[in-house]
Amino acid sequence: MMNLELKLLTGISRSLPSIKGAGRIGHLVEDVYLRKARPRVEVPVLDFRMALEPAEEVDRHLLFIPQLYDRKELAYLRSNLPKDGCFIDVGSHIGFYSLSAARTVGPRGKVVAFEANPVTFKRLKENIHLSDCQNIKAVNAGVADAPCTLKLGVGHDGNAGANSFLATEGPTVEVECLPLLDLLNEHGITRVDGAKFDIEGFEFRVLKAFLATAPRSIWPVFIIIEDNPEYHEAAGGDAIALLTSAGYAEVESVSFGPLRNVILRLPEA
Repeated sequence: MMNLELKLLTGISRSLPSIKGAGRIGHLVEDVYLRKARPRVEVPVLDFRMALEPAEEVDRHLLFIPQLYDRKELAYLRSNLPKDGCFIDVGSHIGFYSLSAARTVGPRGKVVAFEANPVTFKRLKENIHLSDCQNIKAVNAGVADAPCTLKLGVGHDGNAGANSFLATEGPTVEVECLPLLDLLNEHGITRVDGAKFDIEGFEFRVLKAFLATAPRSIWPVFIIIEDNPEYHEAAGGDAIALLTSAGYAEVESVSFGPLRNVILRLPEA
């Protein structure tokens, strides 16, 4: 339940239109609310429900400005993911993309959400339950370029979405990993209409193995992927360059600081 202060503040921030500067105003509203420690809260987020931790970076944006969060990316997903289709969410975190995709494909469609961090996975499952999305299959597994056990760097202060297999200097948790093609085969996926990859720099290794071994018929028709140049060297390459060399065409790029989200599509699809 939202207290009166939260209702008033979200009433302001959630009414902000999609114009330049709106996000900055929304962040100021967030700062006002987070001037002290706040408990987790269960709230509507767009057309589903989520349990959110206001101190977490992604959570607070979904709490205060869900209409602005990854707005262009979600608009593309909703316009291009077919009803009854299949969506895979690699690095699903607490489920924002998975829940959006589940609503888009409808009850006869399918969403497979992969989340490596066991703690975050529990939150993902909770949000799926809160929104009664029975067409989401949540999988607690890492996605890699070979069957292996990897250390996942965790404990990023206030940003659990930044957990990475490439950042292991601090606290870690061991995670069982499989290649993406193996995971899709395990869950009976033979066609992927859309995909989101947000695994903090590990996208290159996962996609290099996938594109080299998977039949083209199972390649995602479109991909929404985070690109962080700081991880290119550690990962062994640039996932965007890899995808374009494989035939994907860049549709749109949304920058936020040094990072960007890129939407790519197979031209013949």
